[in-house]
Amino acid sequence: MLQPELRDGFLDHIYGLTAIGTLPRRKFSAIKKAIDGQNWQTYLLDVPDDVLEDIHQSTSRSKHADARWFQEKAEERIRQVSRTVQQYCPWMRPEFGATLASLLAPLKSNADVDQQVGQGAALDDPALHDLPEFIDDLAVKIRAASDSTASAESNAVLRELLSLLPDARAHVVRLIENLKKLAVEASMLAEEMDFKFLVSRSRGLLSIGFDVETEQLHTACYDLLASEARIAFFVAIAKDDIPQESWFQLGRTHIMNNGTVGLLSWTGTMFEYLMPALWMRIYPNTLLERAATVAVRAQQEYAAEKGVPWGISESSAFAEDNAGNYQYHAFGVPELAIHKPDENGPVISPYSTFLALPIDSIGALRNLRKMQPRKSLAAYGFYESLDFTPSRSRSRLRRYEMVRCWMVHHQGMSLLAMANFLRDDVVQRWFHSHPRVQAAELLLQEKPVDHLRS
Repeated sequence: MLQPELRDGFLDHIYGLTAIGTLPRRKFSAIKKAIDGQNWQTYLLDVPDDVLEDIHQSTSRSKHADARWFQEKAEERIRQVSRTVQQYCPWMRPEFGATLASLLAPLKSNADVDQQVGQGAALDDPALHDLPEFIDDLAVKIRAASDSTASAESNAVLRELLSLLPDARAHVVRLIENLKKLAVEASMLAEEMDFKFLVSRSRGLLSIGFDVETEQLHTACYDLLASEARIAFFVAIAKDDIPQESWFQLGRTHIMNNGTVGLLSWTGTMFEYLMPALWMRIYPNTLLERAATVAVRAQQEYAAEKGVPWGISESSAFAEDNAGNYQYHAFGVPELAIHKPDENGPVISPYSTFLALPIDSIGALRNLRKMQPRKSLAAYGFYESLDFTPSRSRSRLRRYEMVRCWMVHHQGMSLLAMANFLRDDVVQRWFHSHPRVQAAELLLQEKPVDHLRS
């Protein structure tokens, strides 16, 4: 129930106060040493008063705009940990620890209970699916310990904990049921999605759509490997909905960039090359890896020539319709595009940089830091885009206009990219753990050509 990321996040918030000069570095070091020197769950459940006081005093004196935000997030994390323990594993609350440790120590019949109680639970032991049985065993042991002790004070503590266990068990069971329900629904969505009717028999490719009224396929098809459409082709092949040959019908128009062979996409967006990599692996020394590397490099070079941050994809721009909504366009890099994008721009979308984390992590982090001083980061993450189109600038003091909105799917891609970056490609590992995906993985390992003939 309590994963170590909760501790890491808390330390990140405290370090944020140190990084902006609000909390002295020595105080951050003392907090980190304390939380590393004991069971971290116990620390977060009972943060010392002097630590909280130091944080409050430092924040109250700070003039930095983000100081209060970091403080509030740290405190919210403490509250969330406490709430989780109260609802799902109340035996971990500090007021129960000492009593349980002393009273249950003589009862050695259940090693799991002995390990968990009074010492702070091992992070994944018991696992969520084992918690109902664990709670039942714990209740039996508490009753046995209560019958054998003469201490009225200890009995009162045990009775209080015993009264919390039924609700905790109910919360655990409900959580397990909800997670299973989500898994079943997600599986059904994948299994019931049938791609067969979208296959163009004459071309062996997926049509871009089906007209329900005329019951006819659109004549246009998705036909590029360097596009987000390869997700649909891969999944359809893995499900045996379409033949494997369809993958090799996808176009592979090559380009050369600084001696490396890449692929052309339709509009030269980072999205086309890298969005599929949120869950589909990019294997080393493959055609798709070379294509992704060339795409990132070309985007970086294009932006450097214009003196702006890099990262261009379809996004909203600083142009509004009559209703005041930002207009959405597919912006790209001409060198990478079959269909050359409009000359308007460049429009830089931060989510494009997040997508590039697996290709050039250092460059991506530097680029995000380059955008941050431009006030592109706000309450819900980076804003949608920075529009550098000369005709749209309303100020002589800056070259761009900020598109101040957040699009859920762009924020979602950013979150998945961060999860992969920080957690060893966790989303990819989930996807590739499926047997059908494993059976089709060779499609992603196509080798690149070594050179192009003039």
